[in-house]
Order: sequence, then structure tokens, then C-alpha cells
Amino acid sequence: MDDPFREIGLYKLTKDHKVVRAEYPYDLEEVWAEGNRRVGRTMVGRYEVSTVFLPIDHSFGRGESHFFETMVFDTEGGDENLMLDQYMERCSTWAEAVAQHERVCAYVALKQGLPARYSAEAG
Repeated sequence: MDDPFREIGLYKLTKDHKVVRAEYPYDLEEVWAEGNRRVGRTMVGRYEVSTVFLPIDHSFGRGESHFFETMVFDTEGGDENLMLDQYMERCSTWAEAVAQHERVCAYVALKQGLPARYSAEAG
């Protein structure tokens, strides 16, 4: 059976948070290791802001590589007014992901009328 990831490639993070291509055959436990993938996870009011490493380049060959994703999840439902649920941004490096997480947390806080004092380390 063909490996669908072999053609597009999988990536992993080094201990110093650099993105490198994983060698085939892939050690999926290493690629998907949760402790190595999470940049930040922060509750901001009723919303969870999560930033993680993506082992597949989500630019899919169109422009700058995207290996990190920040998403917002409404933990209570009924987000018709603020329109924050499922908000998403992507970026290329760990440092950008930390800044992106903090920026999105501040944005979500401000949209709810909360102080913008959140950081990736808070998660």
C-alpha cells in the first residue's frame, strides 16, 4: 500500500523548535508527539485559543510554508455576534507562532471587552 505522505512529505520539530523534513519511513509517534507540537493553549473568556505545529506544510506549494496554526474555539456555542469561533491564522516559524498566539489572544480578549494580557505561556 502506498504511503500518502511520502509524496507531500511530513515535517517535525527539533528540540530547539526548528522545522525539518522527517525522514522516510516516518516515525509517526515522533512527528505527532503532542508535547512537541503545542505552542500555546489559552482560555480567553469563553474561547479557547490553540496554536500547534502542523507536520504537513499547509501552504501546499503556494507561497511561504505554513507549519503552525492558531485557531479559536467557542466553548459555549452561540457565537453569532462576535464571529470568533473557528477563526484561524497560519505562519512559518515557532517564533512567529508564539507572537501569533499572543496577538490572537489579545484580539479575542478585546472583542469580548476583556484586558489584552494573554501570552502563549499562559496556556
